[in-house]
Amino acid sequence: MTKPAPLRHALACFLLATTPLAAFAVETETEPAAAPAAAKPAPAKRAEPQTIALAEGALAIKAPAAWKQVEPRNRIIEVELVVPPPADDQALAELEPARLTVMPAGGSVEQNIARWIGQFRGAGGGAVREQAKIEELEVRGMQVHTVEIAGTYLDAPRGPFGPTEEKPEHRLLGAIVLSKDAGNYFIKMTGPDAVVAAARPEFVELVGSITKQKPAG
Repeated sequence: MTKPAPLRHALACFLLATTPLAAFAVETETEPAAAPAAAKPAPAKRAEPQTIALAEGALAIKAPAAWKQVEPRNRIIEVELVVPPPADDQALAELEPARLTVMPAGGSVEQNIARWIGQFRGAGGGAVREQAKIEELEVRGMQVHTVEIAGTYLDAPRGPFGPTEEKPEHRLLGAIVLSKDAGNYFIKMTGPDAVVAAARPEFVELVGSITKQKPAG
């Protein structure tokens, strides 16, 4: 099985591919096309992503159309999305969907990364700090710290101070966005390992789509 590229590398590739310079390079460096092959059926058109405003319009992200926005589980969460398993994969279709939350929060980057890591346990109940992938990059002038963790997830469905429920074979993809205008924003996806891994490219696109907006009024 091919090992996925680190989130930082995947985000960098996405941002490079979506810049005008990258599009220009592809256009100018392509060699003359060979004789056209037999026509193939056109691939299904991808649905337009949904634009979601954050921080009263100061920021915006784009999420896949198939990710359903639902009522947040608690008041600290600004946006919550249900991430379904791939419909074309029977083996994954039976798994529960992943959950993606977006929220502002205080505390240092290090404190929040440590909190996320503390929500997971490794084999035999051990810590997962050594296995966690922590990276840093920049998206449109905003510093972004990414985290990826896998193991047994200690879910807290009633909030951070409620009881936890152990969920083995789970994964977390997280991003902490540092915005001077809107403060720190936290994007976090958790769910069954295979479902989150399948949604990884879309998560990368979502984080790479974050933009600064001019608030209304």
